[in-house]
Amino acid sequence: MKINKLSKFAILSLFSLGLATAPVMAASTADTKSKVTKTAKQKKATVKASKVKASKIKDSSKVVKSKKSDAKAKLAKTKKLNSKSSTDAVNVKKDKMKSKAKLAKSKSKDVKAKAKKHHKMSNQVVNINKANKKQLISSLNGVGEKKAQAIIDYRKKHGAFKSTKGLLQVKGIGAKIIEKNKANLKISGAAVTNRKGTAMKHVAKAKTKKLSS
Repeated sequence: MKINKLSKFAILSLFSLGLATAPVMAASTADTKSKVTKTAKQKKATVKASKVKASKIKDSSKVVKSKKSDAKAKLAKTKKLNSKSSTDAVNVKKDKMKSKAKLAKSKSKDVKAKAKKHHKMSNQVVNINKANKKQLISSLNGVGEKKAQAIIDYRKKHGAFKSTKGLLQVKGIGAKIIEKNKANLKISGAAVTNRKGTAMKHVAKAKTKKLSS
């Protein structure tokens, strides 16, 4: 009987103790859960912050790469433009040199042609009463198409020139032209002769025969 009473007492004590400690245990469990939840949230927030930070670093890296790429592209473009500009400058210089060379060559040709023409003229004597327009132009210094035609028109209208000074009556012919050509003018004989008095046509024919033979 005593044992049973003791057992009942122990059971009741334990039950009472359980009832007393239940709220404490429940509170402790709740705190633990709260702490766990809080820790989980903190971890989640930390992970999220880490991801955001990583994303920012990645974006920053992309921006840096993009800037570097742009800088390289600009540098390449600048180099290309500088190279093209340099090439263009060289080409312009070459073109200028070529133009100068052509001009010098052209001037040289003109000088030679004038010298040849002057030599030819100085060796020709022209009859102002017989020479045609072409002969007058090729034999006289300072006489072009207009003046040669004026000479022909004058002699048609007024007759043959009686002296070389009669050219002063022709429009456009002055004392300077007569002075320049005084050794090349005559009023009789063949239309054009050389200094020896041989007609230039005959000389030309003789040269042609000699070449053909």
